[in-house]
Amino acid sequence: MGNKIFLLITTVFFYFVITEVTEELNIFYPGTNLLLTVLFGLAIFSIRYPKISLTCYFLFVLSFLFYRNRIENNFNFDFYLWDWLKLARKNRIVFINVFGNLLLFVPLAFYLRGKYAFLIIITIILVLEFMQYITKRGVFDIVDIFLNIVGITFGIALRRLYGKQR
Repeated sequence: MGNKIFLLITTVFFYFVITEVTEELNIFYPGTNLLLTVLFGLAIFSIRYPKISLTCYFLFVLSFLFYRNRIENNFNFDFYLWDWLKLARKNRIVFINVFGNLLLFVPLAFYLRGKYAFLIIITIILVLEFMQYITKRGVFDIVDIFLNIVGITFGIALRRLYGKQR
């Protein structure tokens, strides 16, 4: 019972955080915060059923990346990360973008395991970035890809650390 209460509190906390994020970025359709909260809650409440949890997480990622307004200028190969890191403390949108890209794919390190998991995850990231470019629902951005890969690396390190503690 205590675990379910913790998950419920986590989901409610997530709702407030994701509402702040979606309002600050101002690129999402109305109700995206509710959709993302429901998918997040389903993913964590079904964690004992990995296929269901992974499906909810993947729907979360797709919603976050594609349930948004179209943009026209959506290709960027400039590596501006160092400039953004300087701005992250002062600019909330930059902060959200940097840490959002770091955290978005971390769960994949726990869902996908095996010899080729890292390569599969990088392929998923590249396909999603390309799909954002094609659909104009986001930017094919080299910095996003770099941050996603750093986040995955962090996730793999966490998984290994967590595995050693069990």
